[in-house]
Amino acid sequence: MTQIYWLASYPKSGNTWMRIFLNNYWENADQPININELERTTALYVRDYFDEVLHIESALLTYAEIDALRPVFHRTYTGLIVNINGQFCKVHDAFERLPDGTPMFPADATAGGIYIVRNPLDVVVSYAHHNAASVEDTIDVLVDDTHALSMFPNTQSHQLHQHLRTWSRHVESWLEQREFPLLVVRYEDMLLQPHETFAAVIRFIQWEVDAVRLDKAIRFSAFDELKQQETKHGFHEKPKSAESFFRKGQAGDWQNVLTQAQVERIVSAHHAIMKRFDYLPVLNPSINDHI
Repeated sequence: MTQIYWLASYPKSGNTWMRIFLNNYWENADQPININELERTTALYVRDYFDEVLHIESALLTYAEIDALRPVFHRTYTGLIVNINGQFCKVHDAFERLPDGTPMFPADATAGGIYIVRNPLDVVVSYAHHNAASVEDTIDVLVDDTHALSMFPNTQSHQLHQHLRTWSRHVESWLEQREFPLLVVRYEDMLLQPHETFAAVIRFIQWEVDAVRLDKAIRFSAFDELKQQETKHGFHEKPKSAESFFRKGQAGDWQNVLTQAQVERIVSAHHAIMKRFDYLPVLNPSINDHI
């Protein structure tokens, strides 16, 4: 049975970039892979997959009933795939457990997890653009423990609902799980130290690290290449509300967007996790001293 490597992250943290890199590394082709044909990765929150694998119409189920079936779905899915080197599945869920303690992402269907974390100051800016929402409303989202994706009447979304929780709780939930091995990758290291960072990913998933292949996959996954492809051909994962999916691909853009009050609000809510990942900005000393 092929097991899953979960590619987990809070939205707008580099998950799609990681998926594109893995596809480029695997294919090892003479040109970049098509961003609309990521065959080595799957998004198991897509409703059609759930319905087809379990032979059930999820639109007739409650959110709780769907949650109860997701571990079964994940196990059943692993029995249907044939990739001999693992399957990569994108998820935005927090690491959730059912009321009886059963993990949503069961260990017996899992080879490991890669958790991608990004500075929440930049996440707020990117997520606001992604949803065509205000920065203030997006800050509200990052501190909302009930925040979830696709919480609409079931027939109105092609995705299953996904529990995100607060940004801090999302990060903690994955880091605290002990069901399977986890590699944590910072978005900023993907930008600033791509060869070291992506090589660590390749080693974690037990593929051979080839320096030439690695360099090519990094170049083929560069932001300018992704932006060019989206401009020319579109990207089917872009929401209708967003002008583009691949917007800037930078670290630190929050300094050009957020007000001091907005920065202080985010730091106040997420101080502990931001400190853990070296994300705390230089603020008025009274702010960091009293948090």
